[in-house]
Amino acid sequence: MPTSALLIQLTDLHLLADPAEALGGCHNQAALDAVLMDVRQRYPAPDGVVLSGDLVHDETPAGYQRLARQFANLPCPVWAIPGNHDDPAAIKRHLTGIGLRGPVPIGDWQLHLLDSRIAGSPAGRLGQRQMAALLDALDRSTDTPALVACHHPAGPVGAEWLDAMRLADGDALLSALAARPQVRALIGGHVHHSSDRCVLGCRQITTPAVTRQFRPRSERPVMDHAGAPGYRAFRLGGNGHLKTRVHRVPAARAALRGDSACG
Repeated sequence: MPTSALLIQLTDLHLLADPAEALGGCHNQAALDAVLMDVRQRYPAPDGVVLSGDLVHDETPAGYQRLARQFANLPCPVWAIPGNHDDPAAIKRHLTGIGLRGPVPIGDWQLHLLDSRIAGSPAGRLGQRQMAALLDALDRSTDTPALVACHHPAGPVGAEWLDAMRLADGDALLSALAARPQVRALIGGHVHHSSDRCVLGCRQITTPAVTRQFRPRSERPVMDHAGAPGYRAFRLGGNGHLKTRVHRVPAARAALRGDSACG
């Protein structure tokens, strides 16, 4: 019998070593606490959670260790991928059981987890080796519906300054995924706002940040003060059908103070 699944995505947490410290006026730990409370109330029994990058802004062991403790009590697997504000080695060292691996099964689906980080750069790249490994895995499971997750968007999101920081090899990735119909979407974060569009034949979905939001379709970094922190839920149907919904958490907005960019 086909098995459906519920996947929760949280992205761009930007935690610091000190949970009481503010980043550009944003108390990101308090925002995460409010978002997680909303997740637990709406979805007490998800089948998996993916943390799609920019987890610990200052890349400190204390930040990753606290993050691991906070997610240890969830009744489901938790998977994490690095963003440009992450240390992949620290994720592997301190987020025991949460690190990057894939593909991982969830219901009748597969979730492919990618590392798009370029050290010292806000932009991203997969590289030939990782791209080849992804496509090989997809070609060995053509009958299994799949989601692909990486921090950086592969295609444009409609904000000029953010589009300059997408995957350098994003067009190649989108074209390759579009040629593999079992891939239902490419999901990620990085842009601090929600989008859902078809780019080069592939569905590309981004999710609101757990912290401050950037205004969509802007030519420069502009904070979206009206946008509350949020997360995204994916219903992975046993028939291969994908449904998704964004949840905003107004209670988390109280943690965001000041006018400086947090991303």
